[in-house]
Parts: sequence; structure tokens; C-alpha cells
Amino acid sequence: MIRAVLILLVVVAIAAFSASVMHKVDQAKLLAYQLAVEQQHAAALNAAVALQAAQDAAARDAAVAEATAQQKIIEKTVIQLRKVVVHVPTIRACVPVGLVRVLVAAARGVDPDSLPLAPGVTDDACTTVGWRDLAAWLIGNTGIAQANAAQLNGLQDALRAMQAAKPAAH
Repeated sequence: MIRAVLILLVVVAIAAFSASVMHKVDQAKLLAYQLAVEQQHAAALNAAVALQAAQDAAARDAAVAEATAQQKIIEKTVIQLRKVVVHVPTIRACVPVGLVRVLVAAARGVDPDSLPLAPGVTDDACTTVGWRDLAAWLIGNTGIAQANAAQLNGLQDALRAMQAAKPAAH
């Protein structure tokens, strides 16, 4: 009977030792898994930070390029406006009402017939607008159109740059 108790004690001791070893192995596996998860989280965070930094840089570069393009357009428009008095003579021939109507209608995106004429005035009548005023108006509108085009191009460039900053899909 003592022998049986000793065998039982040995079996219980072996089982307890095995259970303790298994617990430590399981705990080590759990810690390794938790470490791997934390490393993946850190890698994902680093990737997100890098992506944000790349997109921020792309947006900043696009904004600087857009501002530079806008400034060049403004400078060019100012120079062109100054040259009106040099290149456009003051002549007696008048600017016809019809020309002003079609230009204003085009600028507004409407039909020239939608712009009313004053009573007794025809499209062939002279306006009080001088050729220099007309040239300045056209140059101003052209500058605005170029600025709008540059802004749209800048936005498209910014979008392309931000899309290029995205990491490749896995």
C-alpha cells in the first residue's frame, strides 16, 4: 500500500510538473502572440503616419505650385493691361453695341438676344466703351479664365500626387 501511495504521489507530481510546464509554454505562446499583435499595430501606425506625411507633402507641393502659377498669371495680366495704352490706339471708330452684347453674353454664358437693348438703340449703334476699355476688359476676363484653369489643373495635379502617395495594395 505504501508502494501504491508512492506511485500515486509520483504520478501526481509528474502531472503537476507537466501542467506547470504546459502553463508556462501556453503563457509564452500568449506573450509571443501579444507581442506580434503589438508589432503589427505599430507597423500599421507607422505606415499610416508615413502615408499621411506623403499626402501632406504632395498637397503642400501642389499648393505651392498652384500659388506660383496664380502669381505668374496675375503678373502677366497686369503687364498685358499696361500694354493696352501702347498697342490699342484711340480712334474715332466706335465700339458697336452688338460687339459688347455678344462679349458680355459670352462672359455670362447666355444668349446675346437675352440682353435687352435700350429703346431706339440697335446693335450697329456706338457705345460709350472705348477700344482700350474693351481690350482691358477682355484681358481681365482672359486672366481670370487662365487663373481658373490653373487652379483646376493644380487640383488635378494634387489629386494625382496624393493618389501616387498611397501604398500599393497587398
